[in-house]
Amino acid sequence: FVLMIWGTILMMGWGGAKTQLNLNPVSVLHWNVYWGGKRGHWYSIRQTIEQRKPDIAIISETPTKKRLNHLLHNLGWTTIMFEETRSNPLAVCSLWPLQFERYVKITDADAMTVIVTIHGYPLRVLAIDGERNMSKKLVILSKAALPRWRMPMLTDVVKILETYHAQGQTIDLIAGDFNAISRSIGFDRFT
Repeated sequence: FVLMIWGTILMMGWGGAKTQLNLNPVSVLHWNVYWGGKRGHWYSIRQTIEQRKPDIAIISETPTKKRLNHLLHNLGWTTIMFEETRSNPLAVCSLWPLQFERYVKITDADAMTVIVTIHGYPLRVLAIDGERNMSKKLVILSKAALPRWRMPMLTDVVKILETYHAQGQTIDLIAGDFNAISRSIGFDRFT
């Protein structure tokens, strides 16, 4: 749906000149590498991403910078990472020009906005990496009986959308790892 609207905006043209834009759809991929793709999984993930060749990739829990650089190099991508000093940070990658806009405060999540410029038009991405669903102290118990309440995170996402809208700007794409297992509370009430 977002891509259809985006494509319509791009094809409408601005001003009096009549021009025909011949644009291909923009493909977006989100992948949670799961703690950097340990145990040999990164190589398989990298191959799959390379085969799909998305225009924009939002990658949660990235591998080491050295391992990620192989993917970036093979696809000709650049990346913007959430706090590169962290291990396994959130990343937005693309062949299109990227511009870090800002870190965004969201309860129980890391988040940032990144501008991807496609055919001269800015596409604002809100990339999110939600915290794990379980307590570090009570991993077994929390997985089954203590789901994380997601309403504060979702409420913050809505506030961000409203803030941008009030400033005459839009968030065009929201993507990332919300850690939304079936026992997450709050998504069912999000409209």
